[in-house]
Amino acid sequence: MPPGRLPAGVADPSEVVDLLGVRLPGVCTVSVTKRRWQYDWTGGASAREDAVTVEVAWITAPEEILSVALEHLDLDRVREAHDALRVEHGMRRLSYLDAVAIWGRGEKVGALPGRAAGLR
Repeated sequence: MPPGRLPAGVADPSEVVDLLGVRLPGVCTVSVTKRRWQYDWTGGASAREDAVTVEVAWITAPEEILSVALEHLDLDRVREAHDALRVEHGMRRLSYLDAVAIWGRGEKVGALPGRAAGLR
């Protein structure tokens, strides 16, 4: 089936989740509300491709969380940005997909043991 097309006999995208739920127990919809901002951190680099992408997301539903992500192909550049920006202070490393799975179980990321909630 081509991307963006619904399976035969399905009139609404929400029906896809219902069909998956029948075949794969545990499939559910998690509504997430967030605003996000992206910045380039150059850290003194002269070339734009050396900039580390910094994404800050303010997730307000299903719970309020501040997420900070650092992205670059070179792990050393990510570590350099991480150290310079001190983003880990008081935060826990957790992927967005892990957070969605937690929310899908009806739990809160902020209620997990460890440091304050923060996604990577």
